[in-house]
Amino acid sequence: MITIGIDPHKSSHTAVALDEAGRVLGELRVAANKAMLERLLHWAERWPDRIWAVEGAAGLGHLLAQRLVAREETVLDVPATLAARARLLARGHGRKTDGIDAASVARVAQSQADLRRVGPEDHSA
Repeated sequence: MITIGIDPHKSSHTAVALDEAGRVLGELRVAANKAMLERLLHWAERWPDRIWAVEGAAGLGHLLAQRLVAREETVLDVPATLAARARLLARGHGRKTDGIDAASVARVAQSQADLRRVGPEDHSA
């Protein structure tokens, strides 16, 4: 199972794919626009057995998480506090880049069995 961590921002999202041992398989930064979902899915199609981990799936990552769920992808919500803690512990420093953040999101998803699985929202939400 490949875990794809997403570090969302207002203007762009960074994705990092990790194998089961936590090794980075790839990284992609996409603009947060109409083409974002198709670009991410095209990039990720080489890993059909995948799960998405989105930092703040109820916040900045909400739209992307919902669009992934609508495409029948499995999406986990990773709280920003857990991702930040994982980044600090993994590297021993607080250095922050979008790629490091996205990898930290994926590592949290790999190590935490109790993360919330994102489901589709109804129209009233």
